[in-house]
Amino acid sequence: MYAQNTILCSEGKIVQNISYQETTDICKKLCILFRKHINERNCILLFMENNIYLPAIILSIKNSGHCFMPVVNYSKHEEIEELILEEGIQYILSFNSDIVTTVSNFYSIDYIRLGTGKILLWKSNVKHIKNKKLLNETSILCIIPSSGTTGKKKLIKIENYCIEKNVESLRKIFKLTKDDVIYFGTPLTFDPSLVELFLSLNTGADLVIVPENVKYNPEKLFNTLFPRNSEYLTPTFLQMVPSLFTRWTEQQIKYILNDSELKILALGGEPFPIEILQFKRCVKLYNLYGITEISCWATIHEIGADNNVLLGNILEETLIQIYSDGEEVQEGIGELFIGSDSRHCYVNDETERVSWRRTGDLVEKTEKGISYLGRTDNIIKRLGHQISLEEIERKVYGKIGFPCKCVWSKTHLKLLLFILLPKIYQENKMRIVDKIRVTVLPLLNKEEIPDFFDIISKFPVTSNGKIDKTTLVEIYEHDQKQISGQSAHDIFLILLAKFLGQSIHNIESIKSYTFSELGGNSILYTLFINSFKDILNCDLPNQFLSLLFDKPIEQCMSFLEEAELVCSVSENKAIKKVEFFEEKTKSLNKEDIVWKYNLQACIDASPLIFSRKDKHFVAVGSFSSHFGIFSALSGQTEFLELFEDSIGSAATISPCSNYLYFGCFNGKLFCISLENFCVLWFYTAGNSIKCTPYFSDLKKALIFGSYDKHLHYIDAETGKLIWKTNIEESIVTTPLLHHSSGQILVTTLMGSCISVSESTGRLNWHINLGSPIFGTPCLFNENFLIISDVRGNVTSLDIRTSKHSFILKVEDEIYSSLIFVENNLLFSSHQGYLYKCELKDNLECDTIKKVYLNDRVSTTPCIFQYSEKVLIGIVTVQGNLHLVNYEDMKIETQHRCPGDVYSSLVFHNNNLYFGCRDDNLYCVSIQSLLNSKS
Repeated sequence: MYAQNTILCSEGKIVQNISYQETTDICKKLCILFRKHINERNCILLFMENNIYLPAIILSIKNSGHCFMPVVNYSKHEEIEELILEEGIQYILSFNSDIVTTVSNFYSIDYIRLGTGKILLWKSNVKHIKNKKLLNETSILCIIPSSGTTGKKKLIKIENYCIEKNVESLRKIFKLTKDDVIYFGTPLTFDPSLVELFLSLNTGADLVIVPENVKYNPEKLFNTLFPRNSEYLTPTFLQMVPSLFTRWTEQQIKYILNDSELKILALGGEPFPIEILQFKRCVKLYNLYGITEISCWATIHEIGADNNVLLGNILEETLIQIYSDGEEVQEGIGELFIGSDSRHCYVNDETERVSWRRTGDLVEKTEKGISYLGRTDNIIKRLGHQISLEEIERKVYGKIGFPCKCVWSKTHLKLLLFILLPKIYQENKMRIVDKIRVTVLPLLNKEEIPDFFDIISKFPVTSNGKIDKTTLVEIYEHDQKQISGQSAHDIFLILLAKFLGQSIHNIESIKSYTFSELGGNSILYTLFINSFKDILNCDLPNQFLSLLFDKPIEQCMSFLEEAELVCSVSENKAIKKVEFFEEKTKSLNKEDIVWKYNLQACIDASPLIFSRKDKHFVAVGSFSSHFGIFSALSGQTEFLELFEDSIGSAATISPCSNYLYFGCFNGKLFCISLENFCVLWFYTAGNSIKCTPYFSDLKKALIFGSYDKHLHYIDAETGKLIWKTNIEESIVTTPLLHHSSGQILVTTLMGSCISVSESTGRLNWHINLGSPIFGTPCLFNENFLIISDVRGNVTSLDIRTSKHSFILKVEDEIYSSLIFVENNLLFSSHQGYLYKCELKDNLECDTIKKVYLNDRVSTTPCIFQYSEKVLIGIVTVQGNLHLVNYEDMKIETQHRCPGDVYSSLVFHNNNLYFGCRDDNLYCVSIQSLLNSKS
């Protein structure tokens, strides 16, 4: 064993650090403990998660002549009892002083102190019958309970030499040294963890471990393994299951492959994720293949510039053969068998060494090498034809470019297809599913056409990091019966699987963590809540909204069980609602529409209206990555370009009207010259830009936030960075400038309000209001900021002191920005209300008027004067455009747009402009709308 450090870290900070000498000392203490209490060779059950003491624990067990079997703290009582009985377990090692609640018939016999805690040795008071022959085999290192993802659950007894030879081979290939850093992230219940551990011990490389709550949260895990600034060396070697690696965003994956300290990325345990091959990479990329029955890896392939994914070279002392119908295959397709004359494992009750194991994997051998095709049990007979689920996945991915998973439900005899999309907007989910269905049907033979399509934010994964097919089937079952009778508790678990990728069979492992700790952010919180309400067909109690944002999942589940909410949607109710809607609301007609322009994808950004040289223009971008500038009068195209990524926020124009600025989802902010309609420059932030930039006229600078959690301040003429400040939270609202004090005020998705000095970028103050903020706040009486959040709170904040006070609360979420006109505060709420609140100078709310718009609203009101009236224009999610009288708050007219709308209305010259999810930018006539009142 070489000198190495084991480091427990989180988001750039060292939580705990153990040196080689400390590991050696702990190892010696544990050896003494074992000699004192355990007289003969035994299998010691490790009842713990990955932790900083594991190198010492495993070495001490190995050096004492024992073997170990790992289980995790959240394992079910029955499962652990079954393992104890089956393997005759007499001893348990645990940090938990209260394991008696999980395990029966064990008592504590001794302990040693480790730091501020202690590790306890427990003994059974029941004498179990053991497999004497196998336990006397000193060659056994450990017993791994297999996950059962490739068949029935098994107990795999792994020999020392099996792992040692594997590690020796991989060490030579990877050329690892004591200067490397290895991430120890695989749970000990999955045998690749042994490779990570022993590669570190055999090379002297540092071993990096993260807390369990970090492991469950992809964002926190990324910030821990690849921080921009840290107290520790970041990983140079990463071995991971593909489903865990692809939980990171495209931006994060690009950074890992190109800009991090990582040298080697080795993916194995599942089919290689071909979607990452589209990215440029500086790391060495490997495809690993193996089975636990001959632990751990059997083959390895370094993926070159040709991006061919093969099983690759056979590792030392490993043999492979391919058979089809009992005949060995020299070229063609067959099932792969793995064997060895020297590397052995024992499955279940086996006592004799087995030289060959069937893998259950179908491969193809060509002159290029051996390629993985899929599982033999993923080839099914349907409509009289043999079909491959993996082949369907490959066809669909090749057409739509989104990862997908095809599952055959034996219980229901249904073919299910799940497509991975990062964000599911419930309002247009069926539209997306229909588009995907229409796109892929021509590709597939009739026997390959799925019975069920669904889109999902994250694939649920097992404790070992593999896609959990059982949970996917249960999502289908939930979808089929959600119409009536399901408890809110059950629906909640299904939504955790769909939005956070949590297996519903792993609930014990995650129940102590919050929604945020499990990877939820403000966007997912919103989508989750909206989906939950849609399924239940009722509003959720405010207490639950608070619990979901702040408290452990366990408390949320308890609340739902006590509340006894059930899904109560009925088909008849839904039909009546639609019929009523159609009777009351008239669709936009040709006379209403002055002009429209199709930008080839949804337009959620609000248009920008500006004037230049006596001409009036409208500018907007779309999810198709197109950005256009059009004549406000006629819709004639002045500028139309395809940029690098989607555009979801409004543009900004310079006061001189010579330059226009907008941000993209890929983190770039572009400057367009309005003199000759060309791109002058772009500035690159670290992540998506989804807010409208603010122009500082005095300093000729642009201020904007990003999902890279920085506030950026750049020269508006050159695009050069002046300063940027890390505020540690993502920003979607427009920053505001308080001119007299020189403060930039910005709110965040995590509910913070922050003041930054315009001249230096330094933080003045930072407070958190406790709920996500999506809408841009407004200034009141010079020194006060009015802020709204998704829990319906409207709060005032003194800019000079950062003291805040409550103004009012609406029983609903607020996503709209705030508009302040003549001492009146205007905003919309998600459940469909438009509010007008009169504010006194002392910030008390005197009068509240509201009007119900009969549909959910996420857009911001637009106030304008038309003829003798002052009107408020607002459009709902389902595209109902309302004109409301500002004085009496009564609806003057309402019209149905051709699609859903998330773009706020903009008024100019008696017309209204907005983007729509039917892919069009609209200009509609106010006169025509009023003349054709519904």
